[in-house]
Amino acid sequence: MAERAPRGRNVKILATLGPASQTPERVRALRAAGADAFRINMSHGSADDRARLITMVRELEGDGFGPMTILADLQGPKIRIGRFAEAKVQLVAGQPFRLDLDPAPGGATRVQVPHPEVLSVLEPGHRLLLDDGKVALNVVRAGDGWVETEVVTAGALSNNKGLNVPDTVVPTAALTAKDRDDLALARQAAIYKATHKMAYADCFAAALAKMKNAELLTGDPEFKLLEKEIKINWLK
Repeated sequence: MAERAPRGRNVKILATLGPASQTPERVRALRAAGADAFRINMSHGSADDRARLITMVRELEGDGFGPMTILADLQGPKIRIGRFAEAKVQLVAGQPFRLDLDPAPGGATRVQVPHPEVLSVLEPGHRLLLDDGKVALNVVRAGDGWVETEVVTAGALSNNKGLNVPDTVVPTAALTAKDRDDLALARQAAIYKATHKMAYADCFAAALAKMKNAELLTGDPEFKLLEKEIKINWLK
């Protein structure tokens, strides 16, 4: 089968490879439907699982679809709250809720955040998003190793849920040991696109630093391409 001509459009369609789209048939169908690139979430599955997906896409390139872009989405650092005495609490809009370093099980009024580097940089007015944004808090007061917040978006909160701090720059490394291993896998598979879930903050400076680290780790200047794209998108 002859290789298809490039699509004549500027918009690019990115398809995620997941449980419902990780067979050759599904990837072929997505490509035929218009997908320009395939995202692999490096947070999920084992290294062998991710290598299998990469190999599958590369093998399909010879089926008449031509070169296909793979984007490796690195997990990045994770912030999680501690545990509750009764596993789950229900937060009500407008109520106070405290986050601190105390390892004691939490309750309806407080819970541990075992990340002093996060608590140390939170300020009044900063938003806190828990459990993928299902629960939202607003910092009212901050002290040494604690913050008092007000519940903005009510909801249930259970053990070890993720915490996102979109208004805060956290002084921590942008690449974890797992990210480094995943970058090595991506480099081995000749993936020149990598992005990052900045769970600590959606921070432009940190994103650039992360890509600089990726370039240094891989020794490959092609990783500069995404840094340029980030700059362009940020300006827009």
